[in-house]
Amino acid sequence: MDEKLIGLRNLKKRIAKICEKAEVYRLGGKKLPHIIMELPKGNGQGAVSRYIANCFYNNEILDFSSGFERVLLYTIDGSIEQLKKISYEILGYAVYKNHFEGVVCFDISEMTLYLDEIQMHIFLDLIADISKHAVCIFFLREVTSKNSQKLIKNLKENLYNLEFIDNTPYTNLELAGIALNSVKSRGIEVKEERKVLKELVQIMKENEIGMAYKAIYVADKIVEFADYTGFVPVISYESIEQAFLEKEKEGIFYGKR
Repeated sequence: MDEKLIGLRNLKKRIAKICEKAEVYRLGGKKLPHIIMELPKGNGQGAVSRYIANCFYNNEILDFSSGFERVLLYTIDGSIEQLKKISYEILGYAVYKNHFEGVVCFDISEMTLYLDEIQMHIFLDLIADISKHAVCIFFLREVTSKNSQKLIKNLKENLYNLEFIDNTPYTNLELAGIALNSVKSRGIEVKEERKVLKELVQIMKENEIGMAYKAIYVADKIVEFADYTGFVPVISYESIEQAFLEKEKEGIFYGKR
């Protein structure tokens, strides 16, 4: 499985440190940490979830034998109905055991609105149950507000081994890499890759892309100008230039209106 992840250096360092001591967790029985981090939706939550699960799987750190899924990802809306549904759904993924073993990721940004409501008690009970056998990863769109800090405090009080990972924003080079990887993942050949990457960096800078989902939007626009006449589609430096000029004329280049 691919364990590549662009950007998010602090997270990758922490996961690498865990994997370096795999035997401590696999043989010594040390409890894996749960993680909370600032990562808005659309900025790589799915990629982070898969990365962590794949790292733990490939290093045999976590037991994934409860079913067919290694990682689950949920966006919590704060409703009682959804919280109860998630509880039953996660249990349903435990095909061979009475509990799910794997990585369970939650975008908990909306829970900042329910700090003193019954939903918070239900949510904390849900997390307490899931975390007995699975590693929980929590995403917040921001972590500096008073409500976010209180939510983090509530989680830390209920999960003794919860770690906060401070991540730096994506650089233009990292965003360019995300766009380039998105193009290549579609089976499109990239000619003069270094030259293309350099042009993409400039595009990210000039258009203030900033977010991973916007970098994917860049890739979506670029593939419109690939050469599809051959057996394998091809994108070149000239394709990037053409895409840039065309979208600039339309006034909607890469999501900027």
